[in-house]
Amino acid sequence: DLAGNCMKDSGFDIFCPALFAVKDVGLDNTGLTHTSLAQLAASLQNSMGARGVRIDTLRIARNDLSEVGEVASSITAFMGLTRGRQCTLRHVYLDHTRLQPLQLNAVVAALPSCSLTTLSCHGLSFPNDWAFPGGKLYLALSDPTCSVKRFNVDRGQGSEVFDKICKAIKLRDASMYKGKGKGAGKGKAPGRTNFGGRALAMGVTPERANGGTYSFNFR
Repeated sequence: DLAGNCMKDSGFDIFCPALFAVKDVGLDNTGLTHTSLAQLAASLQNSMGARGVRIDTLRIARNDLSEVGEVASSITAFMGLTRGRQCTLRHVYLDHTRLQPLQLNAVVAALPSCSLTTLSCHGLSFPNDWAFPGGKLYLALSDPTCSVKRFNVDRGQGSEVFDKICKAIKLRDASMYKGKGKGAGKGKAPGRTNFGGRALAMGVTPERANGGTYSFNFR
């Protein structure tokens, strides 16, 4: 865990080759920029499938990964590699990384078919309309090929997008559940519960986390 060390982009060059042998990599608040993110994406892309690559968790929160202008090359490359069949990444923490709208668009676009089951985005400003039916985030999370089970956003956003995100996941999981030939017949669906007067199914469990944030756990 290298969190809190002021390595910056120059220091990242030293550690990057050895990171992939570690299962849980902590790089929170280390002064990294989009330059290091692009380097990490390229190095991991070249290492995928190699013996000894174990990384499944990447914590890169509280680094300024924003890119100036109408570009999003680093986050696009990074999220793109999570769609590879040999990608070992399962949990990524992008909290408070100052990603810009174009970069957020790249994150959402990669959700279908990605390897991730956890994506933490506290402090990132996703437009609320993206979570409405037909919106980018709604469509990405409801895609049958999306494997994300936990999607974290801030409490303020949660009050606006909670129902929409839950609905997207509910429809996705219901479709998969039905596709397996289950759920037929009368009666209450298995795993159904209520939260705040809203019915949720397929183990979709909202939780309030410490620090005034909400986590949407889609189990």
